[in-house]
Amino acid sequence: MTGIRERKKTRTRHALHQAALRLFTERGYPATTIAEIAAAADVSPRTFFTYFDSKEALLFEHLEPLFVRLEQRLATRPTGGSALEETRAWLVDDLLAAPIDEDADRLLDQLSEEIPAVAAHGTTVMARIERSLAAALAVDLGERPQDPTPHMVASAAVAALYRSAMTGEQFHRDTQHPELTIAHFDRALRFIQHGLDGLRRDDDASG
Repeated sequence: MTGIRERKKTRTRHALHQAALRLFTERGYPATTIAEIAAAADVSPRTFFTYFDSKEALLFEHLEPLFVRLEQRLATRPTGGSALEETRAWLVDDLLAAPIDEDADRLLDQLSEEIPAVAAHGTTVMARIERSLAAALAVDLGERPQDPTPHMVASAAVAALYRSAMTGEQFHRDTQHPELTIAHFDRALRFIQHGLDGLRRDDDASG
């Protein structure tokens, strides 16, 4: 059961996120200050920085539970699958099944194109996912976390995940054809798996 303190933290994060979205929409992203966001959420600027390190981070708040869920899946392997299989399960069971916050998604997409700092934070988020996946892949491949192969595979998988989600996005928003996103990701996973199999064959031949 979630404790009182955790529920309070969740409410505060949500209040900051909602205040930021409203102010960004009404006043524009560059014109909105952190102090104004904090005031609108009825907290101090110091409290703001307890939860977020920048305005950019606020824009990704509605996606944060999904990122955490992927990290948990990769760490615990609830389906008993490989890192890539767990990532696919996350795509189906978590990402595509999550409620859509159309306003937050639309604003994030818009500001990612208009504001370099927002786009840069998105790259940071993708790098975080890539690191988590690379660590899990290193376990699967029996390699060290710093070896290049897990990171190359993770980079390809994250790029495929992003492109697949973007390709099926308009269908997902209408809750009509999420299978399009899954089909594209499955195709990319087959490509990645064939590459891994080729590497193993080369390693066996050279060994």
